[in-house]
Amino acid sequence: MSASFYSRVVKSYFWTLFAYVIRFARQFILVPLFLKYIGEKQYSFWFIVIAAIGIVMTLNHGYFQYVSNKVNLDFRIDKNKAIRDFRSAFRFSIVQLIVLLFIILILSTKYIFPLLSKIDFKDVVEYKLNFVFFLLAFSSLCFSLFSGLLAKLYEPVHKENFLYRFNFIYGIADLIVLILSILIFKDLFSIAVTVTVFRLIVLYLFSVNVKLNAPDFYPWWKEGSIKEELINFKKSLFLLFSNFIERFQHDGLVLYVSHFLGESVVVLFSTTKIIGNSATGGVASIINPTLPETQANFAQKKLKKALDIIFININISSFVISSFFIFLSPYVEELFIIWTKHKLNFDSGFYYYMVATAILFNFGYNFLSIIRAFNYTKKTFIIVVVKVSLLFLIPLFLKRDLETIGISMMYSEIGGLLIALLFFISLFPVRYLNKILKLLILSFIPSLFAIYAVYSILFSEGNLIVMVLIYLVLFAINIFFNGKSIVVNLIKSK
Repeated sequence: MSASFYSRVVKSYFWTLFAYVIRFARQFILVPLFLKYIGEKQYSFWFIVIAAIGIVMTLNHGYFQYVSNKVNLDFRIDKNKAIRDFRSAFRFSIVQLIVLLFIILILSTKYIFPLLSKIDFKDVVEYKLNFVFFLLAFSSLCFSLFSGLLAKLYEPVHKENFLYRFNFIYGIADLIVLILSILIFKDLFSIAVTVTVFRLIVLYLFSVNVKLNAPDFYPWWKEGSIKEELINFKKSLFLLFSNFIERFQHDGLVLYVSHFLGESVVVLFSTTKIIGNSATGGVASIINPTLPETQANFAQKKLKKALDIIFININISSFVISSFFIFLSPYVEELFIIWTKHKLNFDSGFYYYMVATAILFNFGYNFLSIIRAFNYTKKTFIIVVVKVSLLFLIPLFLKRDLETIGISMMYSEIGGLLIALLFFISLFPVRYLNKILKLLILSFIPSLFAIYAVYSILFSEGNLIVMVLIYLVLFAINIFFNGKSIVVNLIKSK
């Protein structure tokens, strides 16, 4: 791998790290503010509205992902073809946007939204929750047209760090706007109006930035064929369905908990899950900047270089997430109570399974992202169906409580990880089998121990220092046997 690759990735890591810190801070700042100024009841409504929007959003995400992968791969072979494909995709996306806006207009009526959200009709009317849903869904769909499609133009021109820098700045501004709207209005409808206006302003600034950094693709609407783009849309259907189903792991699960345990449990579930999401949110920040280079190495049959990048991703992301949870575990209950202003009770059983889920998700995401990057839509669909089936079926046979939801989350990730590993291994010739198995086994052992360490600290009064030392030894063994040459090459490239 060239020095320029490491230089680009380091710059990308720099900005994604800052963006991750902002997202991390955002979650932990907003929870006490919502509980204090909006109240637990309206906060549960906020989670349910955001979850419903998240599900609707997946109706175009799969197509954007498919097209952006295709454009990034084609740009390295036929630049003009990539430009034509993108312009066709942009035109088709406008049509998609109009159709989806019509759908959310129907879903946001005060008679249909209560059926979708399972929120009482009186509460929907009193807090104008159907209008909150429409405004946030409208701005989210418009935003996805840009973040899901235009943002990908930074990849073929090797300017990913510009995107991450923009996301960092946007993250700070968005957090400030949301905090001010909570403090000033103390009302979900007013907050939704403020957020919508802010997002539309950002969209204009973002489009100007993309135009400057990827001028070859502009004007985006020129030429192209909506009719021809229907072919790509059909090819992306498996990815669309898999993204739609996968979203039920996150947003759909919130609605499921509301149905399964009642809306009063939604705040405790979602607030606890924020801790896990804050950790796993950093996974994409580590892996995504390297995906274009991984795609290029696969396309050029440089499989060893591709494996080296994957090894780096696995170990950086695993080390960050595992260390975070091990160090947090002795103090998490006390911090949780302080964080939620003594308004929520900590559930240690659910927290443990959430941690195990987050660590397993991190490991599996490394392989699922590769499968998605090459538009293996059927394989992606199978993985997602297995995960979601386990997630929603297991609770039906166990006790109705949050710990049961946590157990189903963990086994869902185990099932998805096993299938993803099989598909990932199949991407390589047989001669790479021993190298891949060695990489996988030695890289997974530290993560597996991290899950045990958290359990030991939470329920068996395990010693934090001892657990950290054992984890570091296992991690060092993995680096020595799997990554010694990679570390040497990295040092030489400086």
